[in-house]
Amino acid sequence: MGLGLQGCGNGDGFFKNLTLCGANYEASLDSQTRIGGASTVVTLLDPADNWTLYNVANELRATRVGVTESAKYTLPVEGFIHDIDVVEYPANSGVHYALLSMGDKGIAVVNVTDPANMSLVLGVHVNYEQTGIPWTDGGGNVSVENVISGVHAPISALEVYTDGGAFEHLLIANQAYGLHKTLLSNLFDETLGREADGTLLIESETYTLQYAGENPWGGPESMTLYRDPDDPADNGKLFVALGYLGMGIFDPETLGAVGNSAGDQIGGYNLYLASDSKEDW
Repeated sequence: MGLGLQGCGNGDGFFKNLTLCGANYEASLDSQTRIGGASTVVTLLDPADNWTLYNVANELRATRVGVTESAKYTLPVEGFIHDIDVVEYPANSGVHYALLSMGDKGIAVVNVTDPANMSLVLGVHVNYEQTGIPWTDGGGNVSVENVISGVHAPISALEVYTDGGAFEHLLIANQAYGLHKTLLSNLFDETLGREADGTLLIESETYTLQYAGENPWGGPESMTLYRDPDDPADNGKLFVALGYLGMGIFDPETLGAVGNSAGDQIGGYNLYLASDSKEDW
């Protein structure tokens, strides 16, 4: 039994309708045409002018959405883009930035005020450390003083939060640790907004991981900040997808102090938990 394919010339195969002619053998970063999908996020940039931002792997792209195809503008960045958040900074300045979550490549800031001429402003990593973690190895041995740390936190998502005092904060989802929080101004200040190791200055954080054996669960995969539009005093709630640990609900105003793993999780939901586990649905 044999299988023949029609060639790109005039030769015949056993199955004449099967052909490799015109196939894209390699995905090219220089083309809109690719094998498979590499877009993970799309967000609206300018509703009035129909500008939208999206990614193809490590490229940030801008285009207008309409009934006919418009020009696409591209800016490559260091890492694969997992999330895009648009912020006007300073407030009411008319200058807009795309904040990119790039996994272990950290955070990139791109000026998108003119989408046709996007420019990379800066990139920064986030560090983390947690001590005293208990886990059980494959042989059943219990170890209680384990430490995790790193200076290239895998960043999965970002949110910008404005508190009651009108200070803007950056909320950061780190899949290897949990949640971090810092003033948005620290992101843009490459001197005072940095730790001694050059990573982003963090002001508060909440550790979310739990270990099953030596496997960590509960690294935040995405998050959404919701505030009551009719209540200016509402701090809002931060809804965080925690993978196997379900959904965690946090108060964005009172994330735990640096080094405090208690945090302030105000609710959660996990389909696999018992009905008496105080789920919020």
